Amino acid sequence: ARKYVEYMGGAEALLRRAQADFDAGHYRWVVQVTHHLVFADPTNQRARRLAADAMEQLAYQSESATWRNAYALGAKKLRFGAPKPPPGASSPMRRRA
Repeated sequence: ARKYVEYMGGAEALLRRAQADFDAGHYRWVVQVTHHLVFADPTNQRARRLAADAMEQLAYQSESATWRNAYALGAKKLRFGAPKPPPGASSPMRRRA
């Protein structure tokens, strides 16, 4: 992911291009390029917000409930982080150990 961001001219250049594409309605492309930046720098809040905004737009445009929910959940995770399991909950993998 870092090499991709570097290839695109760095984080600021990538975000400028992604914002222009967002404004033009190219939401899938925005998700694709900001995905690389978020993986290269998970603390980049501007990239996370732009990716979440693009996913939200894709959710609004989706006819399929499955895709709509996937995009909406992706946007939520980018904005607020992954949901935490309730206290005392264990995963199936932990129970096997």
